[in-house]
Amino acid sequence: MASNARRATCGAAAVCALLALGGARAEGPAICAVKVRSSQLVVLICTPGAGDQVWRVRSQAACAEQNRCNVWIWDQQAKAPHSVLNDADISPFHADAAVALWINESQTLIKLQVRR
Repeated sequence: MASNARRATCGAAAVCALLALGGARAEGPAICAVKVRSSQLVVLICTPGAGDQVWRVRSQAACAEQNRCNVWIWDQQAKAPHSVLNDADISPFHADAAVALWINESQTLIKLQVRR
């Protein structure tokens, strides 16, 4: 029960942090949505320009307490893969279009240079 309460508190804090970050943007809050989820990987689509803090908060929320979880982040849904199970399933085409990668185990955000 304590674990569920802690998880709810962490989830609520993440949502509040995300809303606060998004509310500071003149054009409106950043929105991110999970497109694909497997036991090892999450494909996350965020509005263009969402930025590091939003990516971190949403990636942490997407992984929850799953330690071995990588979140690949795109800002264009059409350029993200439709079905993947792990990092090796991401094609070079899709990887080149990603904007960031979150490694939950080390709590590391890697910004990727987008080639368009």
